[in-house]
Amino acid sequence: MRPIIVLVAVAALAGCGVETASTAATAAAAKKQEIEQGKKTMEQMQQNIGKAMDRTQQNAERADDAAKAPQRAHRTRQTAAYHLLAAAEIWG
Repeated sequence: MRPIIVLVAVAALAGCGVETASTAATAAAAKKQEIEQGKKTMEQMQQNIGKAMDRTQQNAERADDAAKAPQRAHRTRQTAAYHLLAAAEIWG
């Protein structure tokens, strides 16, 4: 009778070990999936940040060009006025 009790106890303990190993494997698989998802999210965020930086640079360049436009227009008017005066002197 005693060997049967020992055998049942050993079988029960062995079953617990298998269940523990299975639980650990499941937890490891879930953690791996979580890490992979985190990496994908990080890559997407890096791409979004890169695009935002590009847009910011483009907006800064446009603003710079817009600020220079009145200066160019003023120089163009000055040049046109100069040519009109020069032509008036020549023909005048």
